[in-house]
Amino acid sequence: MIAQGSFRKLYNGTYNGEDVAIKLLERPEHALEKAHFIEQQFQHEVKMLENLKHPNVIRFVGACRKTMVLCIVTEYASGGSVRQFLAK
Repeated sequence: MIAQGSFRKLYNGTYNGEDVAIKLLERPEHALEKAHFIEQQFQHEVKMLENLKHPNVIRFVGACRKTMVLCIVTEYASGGSVRQFLAK
């Protein structure tokens, strides 16, 4: 695991021989409002990543929905987060 938040976890992995970042968004079972908000964020992020094509932006690999988990897969960018980069 690379990072963890209240409803999300970030992992690194491999897909078709390529290093990828895997963001898992967990839907809370008993908080319907929060689950709806997370679903909206997921849809917005996927739509945005699908349309972004630029050499300085990570490439979108794919996304999937399961009952309790949403997943976004992008290329893996080593070197830390943007926040860490800007702090240097």
